[in-house]
Amino acid sequence: MSKIQKKLNLLPTKYKNVGYVGIGLAIIVFILSLTKMMEKEIASFIIKSILAISFLIIALSKDKIEDELIENIRLKAFAYSFVLATFIVFIFPIFDVVLGGEFKMMSGLDLLMYMFGYYFFNFYNMKSER
Repeated sequence: MSKIQKKLNLLPTKYKNVGYVGIGLAIIVFILSLTKMMEKEIASFIIKSILAISFLIIALSKDKIEDELIENIRLKAFAYSFVLATFIVFIFPIFDVVLGGEFKMMSGLDLLMYMFGYYFFNFYNMKSER
């Protein structure tokens, strides 16, 4: 391996559990919002923020068996999710205007949810095909 190519510095595997706890916390906040203990807008922001941080921690944590193939799959999945995000940011507003709707921008948290969803779908799909 040359000096330019370096291994990814990922979080240890145990940090995936931290991400899963965060997802559980987001579910608890969601249940609280259903019982009207929190305002809907505030709860939505808190849930999306907790999920985004939890998904980031899970995405950046190593698998139990982390080899070069898994790193390659991880990088491809990140690249595909970036392409999807670019497509969403530039193409969706054009479709809204062309189809007669009003121009609206997607929030950064919503975009992150799409990116992480697409990343996890691609990562685990490509990993299962190896």
